[in-house]
Amino acid sequence: DALEDFMTGGYRVLASEPLPEDRPTSAKIWRRIYSMFWTYGFPLIGFILVTGSFLFCWCYDEEEALAGVRGDSPTTAATSGMREDTQQAKTNYNKNSSNNNSNNSNEDNNNNSTEDAPKTEPEKSAEEKKDE
Repeated sequence: DALEDFMTGGYRVLASEPLPEDRPTSAKIWRRIYSMFWTYGFPLIGFILVTGSFLFCWCYDEEEALAGVRGDSPTTAATSGMREDTQQAKTNYNKNSSNNNSNNSNEDNNNNSTEDAPKTEPEKSAEEKKDE
């Protein structure tokens, strides 16, 4: 029933548009660009994003990135220097921790022993050795 009303003159009430061949050239170009983007561009962008994310997650090596192994960027030296400083600090901390632990165990052993531990004198510096 609605279709019949439309066909018998209801179409005259609707707002009219020019036919595609009667539109200005700029409107035709923009319509074509819009159509091409949605047909090819949008799926291509999605494919690139998904593929790039996958490759980044698959190929990213955190150790190399932190060490600055790749490239000769200005931050490479600073990054590797920071890494060396961090490693040095960890080494020093571990040495101090192990020395403290061994000192504590020696103190425990000394407190439990009945004999006094032999006392040692600190090493003399090079100047003191020369004077003797």
